[in-house]
Amino acid sequence: LAYFYWNYTKEYGYFAAHGIPESPGYFPYGSSEMLDVMKGQASFFMVPYELYKRFKNEKICGYYAGPTKTVVVNDMELIRHVLIKRGCC
Repeated sequence: LAYFYWNYTKEYGYFAAHGIPESPGYFPYGSSEMLDVMKGQASFFMVPYELYKRFKNEKICGYYAGPTKTVVVNDMELIRHVLIKRGCC
């Protein structure tokens, strides 16, 4: 049981350790925004928008959907660079 908990939560704090603002993760649902989704109080598609509003002065931020790390990019120039200049195929 302890191994399951450790394996599930080992990535929490990843963004903070790398200097990226984050919505902290909590077992078992991830970030607090995901708890609202699981309760049916918010839409999954509204989570990035809520984080955009909360971290609007940051270029990127992160949150956790369960054990999965997810990045929200707020900077249009960074989005262009990733999608246009660095896009593959």
